[in-house]
Amino acid sequence: MLNRYFYNLSVTIIGIVTSVFILTTVGGLFHIPVNPFYVLIPLITGCYYIKTKSEDKTDFLKQILILLVSTMIFYFISVYVWDFSWDGRSSHIATAILYKNGWLPVYQNYRDFAELCHVYPPSAFWGNCYLHFTEIIGANIYKITNLVESAKTINFIMLFCLFMYSFTVLDKFSQKKKFLTFFISSLMIINPICICQWFTNDIDLHIYTAFTILLLTLIKTENQQSADKTDLFVFVCSSLMLAMTKFTGCMYLFLICLIYLIYLLLLKRNITKFLKTVLVIGGLIAITGVNPFFTNLRDFGHPFHPLFGKNKIDIMSAGIPYGFQNMSNTERFLRSTFSESVNSMTEAYKGDVAMKQPVILKMPFTINIRTTLNTFCFADVRVGGFGYFWSGILLLSLAYLPFIRFRNKNEKNIFWLSFSITIITTLANPHAWWARYVPQFWLFPLFVLYFGFLQDNYKNLLYKSFKIFLLSVIAFSVFLNSYIIIKQNSPFSLFISKRLQMAFDYIDKVKKPQDKIYLMKRPEWKDMIIADETIIPHLEEHYGKENIVYVPFDESIFTSDKQEYIPIQLFCIIYRPCYFVKIGE
Repeated sequence: MLNRYFYNLSVTIIGIVTSVFILTTVGGLFHIPVNPFYVLIPLITGCYYIKTKSEDKTDFLKQILILLVSTMIFYFISVYVWDFSWDGRSSHIATAILYKNGWLPVYQNYRDFAELCHVYPPSAFWGNCYLHFTEIIGANIYKITNLVESAKTINFIMLFCLFMYSFTVLDKFSQKKKFLTFFISSLMIINPICICQWFTNDIDLHIYTAFTILLLTLIKTENQQSADKTDLFVFVCSSLMLAMTKFTGCMYLFLICLIYLIYLLLLKRNITKFLKTVLVIGGLIAITGVNPFFTNLRDFGHPFHPLFGKNKIDIMSAGIPYGFQNMSNTERFLRSTFSESVNSMTEAYKGDVAMKQPVILKMPFTINIRTTLNTFCFADVRVGGFGYFWSGILLLSLAYLPFIRFRNKNEKNIFWLSFSITIITTLANPHAWWARYVPQFWLFPLFVLYFGFLQDNYKNLLYKSFKIFLLSVIAFSVFLNSYIIIKQNSPFSLFISKRLQMAFDYIDKVKKPQDKIYLMKRPEWKDMIIADETIIPHLEEHYGKENIVYVPFDESIFTSDKQEYIPIQLFCIIYRPCYFVKIGE
């Protein structure tokens, strides 16, 4: 029963999320902005699917209750803990706010519409030129709840979906080893990239969930030697998620399809159904990707602007770790993997010496106490981004590879297919040194663990003891690695969430019921562009849109002794006061 519930719910979630995206993008082509029906229609369809898969009314109600209760829990967590990531609070949530307020990207300029919404993102090309799968889903949630932080609910929904889907797929290999299936499925969702982003609006978490669901679908198909209609549906949906979340996802999808095609040809399988499925995926990408592919081509001369074309923009140089400038991509990847975890950055902001830390190699399974206090409090650790024990986990996993023995040939083929897809997509990314760009790399030791523990035909007791001991060390290291990161990230996220609310708490303290809020935004700083796109939505949520009055910036407030404006300066996000609030009638 548990397997059936998990499978039905995970497929339902995948279908609902993908349908919301398709309806929103296609509706936008016909000048229909984000509205509640984009969620309501897929939700009704999803409930109908569950009903068709239920044995009776009670069975149906149980599954709906699980879906409803889990969604409400995720919603309350998302609203309670505010996003404090740089990318999440500027580019990603800014785009979601614009979609929520009616932005039609094919017909309306990003910068102009942002001004109408009083949103001032750091750079317009983040919204104009990039893919928006996650932002569109977040915008639809935000439209219904009218709470900007609720957009993050999709993070927990997709992780829960991945756990359920992984459990049902892996359980087919080991129905008598439920704990093993549960353990590996749990490790999948405590990927360090996911942990650092589950309270944020960053999108690398969604690249990982889409990638993993897609890979698991291939594993399920190969295990049962055929793909039923539901498998094809999940394959199409997860492919669309992967391709439309980020340009990197397009590359990953291409490589996955190419590797799987070669796999089918080597095994002399019929590829007709696969090619037809790929054509369907390509058609959906073309329809839902009018923005940004067509608009980029129209406005900038290349569908993958700003990454390619004569007008391309270098967005990576500023984020390269300190000392990595003259290294090859391979050397950067190896140095990042075997170095202390640190958020080093070449072009750190003026005066921020802490970000210009040298990258130091370390022995596997060792921790420098001085650098572990808050490394993984942030969403995008640049060096050693998979955790303090990752280098040791990798080495042990590689050492175990020659000792893996499979129960049958099909199981062996599935492992090497999964291994090839994971490793090739990781190494194909020129920025693999930054863990957030290759979150799927986390799957490599998990597949080694899973297929290693499945073996039951050991040669002798000594050989069995050695393999179980080695696998147990890897398993414990993976779990401890993620546990440490959770212990760092979650309390810090709660702490910063409280700090972010301090400005609003002060306004609550001094504001009278009849007072209006006069909001003034300081123009962009010359030496650094700062914006926090959640300030205005939070003010509107707290005090009502009708009680906020926008006034021009007045330089005299800096020379006046009256200090009648309250500066909003958010810890770790805004380093200088950019917004000023005046309380009055």
